[in-house]
Amino acid sequence: MKRRIFLRHLLIGGIAFIFGYTVKNDGYNLVLQRKNSEKINDLTNDLFGMSYNARKYEIVGDFNKSNGEGTDITKELQNLIDIVSDNGGGEIFVPAGVYMISDIVYMKPRVIIKGSGIDVTIFKFKWHTQNKEAMFMFDQAAYSGLTNVTLDGSKLTVKNCNGIVIKNSRKRELDNSRNLKIEHIRVSYFDGDGIQTLFPLAWIFMLRFIEIRECDGYGIYNTITDNSFYMIDIVGCKKGAVMDSGKNNRWIGGKWFVNGDKSGEIDTQTLYCKSRRTQYIGIEMQDNYGHGINIDNAADIMFSGIISDSSGVSTHNKTKKDGIRIKDSKRISFSSCSVCNYLPNTIQHRGVLIDGECEDISLGIMIESDHINIPLEISQSAKGVRNLTNKIISSDG
Repeated sequence: MKRRIFLRHLLIGGIAFIFGYTVKNDGYNLVLQRKNSEKINDLTNDLFGMSYNARKYEIVGDFNKSNGEGTDITKELQNLIDIVSDNGGGEIFVPAGVYMISDIVYMKPRVIIKGSGIDVTIFKFKWHTQNKEAMFMFDQAAYSGLTNVTLDGSKLTVKNCNGIVIKNSRKRELDNSRNLKIEHIRVSYFDGDGIQTLFPLAWIFMLRFIEIRECDGYGIYNTITDNSFYMIDIVGCKKGAVMDSGKNNRWIGGKWFVNGDKSGEIDTQTLYCKSRRTQYIGIEMQDNYGHGINIDNAADIMFSGIISDSSGVSTHNKTKKDGIRIKDSKRISFSSCSVCNYLPNTIQHRGVLIDGECEDISLGIMIESDHINIPLEISQSAKGVRNLTNKIISSDG
């Protein structure tokens, strides 16, 4: 017994020595306790009033100008991100204020930027910032994150910019971009997409509690695999709420509202699904100008608890839109879903349209047909529609 205790203590002591822990005697057992971080004084002098510790960092100083536009901190913030990452990572706290960004901010491994709250800590693009790929770039930035902030793209004066881009420029080193934590943020007023997640990339895990508003591209443009998107609200994005051509993803919860081009000039949709092996669960799509769900050349898709409400019923639309449109797709399943139109004095053209070559389509959908002209239509141009399981129930019985 004593020998086992001695060997255990020896093992713990070795781990503590290697990874920088202290050993603390807690009664009978030995436990590991992180050493207190020391102040890094020699790195603070030239960083625009920013002070930080080895694990916790904070931006200090008055960055709010009377005109509400804030101070440009792009270079200073990037320097701080680089130093924090080089020293093992940590959390950078950004207090309340408006902070101007004039170039791409490149996130680095194991660095998390945390603000004081949405619409309390605001990063805002400067008016002369043009043709930048993103405000925040996550490229090979494993275990990094962004939380409790608002990103303002200033799209009326700043063109061709996305809010956040997540990608991996080294295709064979996927571990360099995994386990990101992006949550509790608002992304608004970007001329491009709110968020782009680009292949090859996998294992983000935490993209959640996000609001995306009034972007001229998509709310989210996704091509990546094996990720979860949880409780994301998307409002007023011109190309649509989501373009998804990734694989093995899960979209859970949220409301996608008033997306699409109200002029009808652009053939838009709330969800443009070109994905494989993906699940969409518990999402409400309401008052959008294009198709509610446009499934095109997709396979092995499951929809559960989805509501497509008042899609494409605006008088501005020049083409007929559908609650759900399925084209050239295989193994598409709907369960406990609803297509409806609650807008008074309007008629939606179709509830569900099947077009092209489709196979193994299961429609477990409730259509409230009081304000929908055609509940289900199989296009005359459709070919090879096989194994259609029609469980559509109309509200008129």
